[in-house]
Amino acid sequence: MNHRFLTPALEELTASAEYYESQCEGLGYRFLLEVDSTIRRIKNFPEAWGNASHEYRHCHLVGFPFTVIYDKDLSDGLFDCFRFSSAPDAKVLAGKSLNAVIRYLV
Repeated sequence: MNHRFLTPALEELTASAEYYESQCEGLGYRFLLEVDSTIRRIKNFPEAWGNASHEYRHCHLVGFPFTVIYDKDLSDGLFDCFRFSSAPDAKVLAGKSLNAVIRYLV
């Protein structure tokens, strides 16, 4: 199963990672790692998470006050991440800018 971030979700992801990084060095990366972990949980168990509406589900990030809202329709093998209210391993993150990590996730 694949995923994609729609524009509002990507904008929120970018802004949030930059904000966390500005607050504490490395926190933006930790945020992106948790986003990836959440995406993996959704991919592994797409129907395990709560309903946000009749069309969408949501899965909470651990340790950050965000929820990934995604489309329930998985018939095409793709889920769309619509809003926040793929992560690379730490080795991949090492020495990368936040923008490079975000491009990797998308």
